[in-house]
Amino acid sequence: MSPMGGHPDKGRSGVDEPPGASTLERPSRQLPSGRHGLPRQYVVDNQRERILAAVMQAVSASSYAETTVGDIITGARLSRRTFYEHFDGKEDCFIAAYDAAIEAALHTTRELTAGGESFAVKIRLVLERLVENVVAAPDFAHSCMVEVVAAGPWALQRRDEAMRTFAALLRDLGQPETADEVTVPPLAAELVVGGLHEMVSARLVQGRADALGEELDQMIYCALVPFCGHARAEALSRGATA
Repeated sequence: MSPMGGHPDKGRSGVDEPPGASTLERPSRQLPSGRHGLPRQYVVDNQRERILAAVMQAVSASSYAETTVGDIITGARLSRRTFYEHFDGKEDCFIAAYDAAIEAALHTTRELTAGGESFAVKIRLVLERLVENVVAAPDFAHSCMVEVVAAGPWALQRRDEAMRTFAALLRDLGQPETADEVTVPPLAAELVVGGLHEMVSARLVQGRADALGEELDQMIYCALVPFCGHARAEALSRGATA
């Protein structure tokens, strides 16, 4: 329900908490030049985070196809040699940044749905956060949700894996509230996640990310209706956005 293998272990930041969108949008602080006495691992992690932020910024500024390694190292304020110590090239770097963004989205989704709230409330919480993040950072969201299509087969594989993971999370949210007996089709979760992804992607391509705020109640309804039926989904979506 959010906006993310041939490169094993790529996209791992090496820290306990996955980096959020804000981390990838804004490069880490540049380290002081010369002797600074900082631990080597701290330096390596700082360099990697700056590169991941820089590739997303570069892709946001133009497109994946037009972004070059030169754009990335300029944004990260690092040398070409340092870049290639971390990544094999632009594709490897972008996939790592995409993986980090998806890991953060999954982390947030699990946190939002870990409580004892009802199925409908969990759906509302996830979609509200999705819309909030996309509206706040549409360029970053465009890189993750739209430009990933241009990043090659490995990136598409990562996206498909992410969609399946979010669909599994949706299936595991608990028992939907139903007014009548509803037989949920096995493909419902995949269709909901895929439909929401395409709908948000379309708004980003159209430059209309702000419209998502006005469409949130409809998004909630569409996410609920396969599980709860029309009457219950309509009532729950109205209550969720009131």
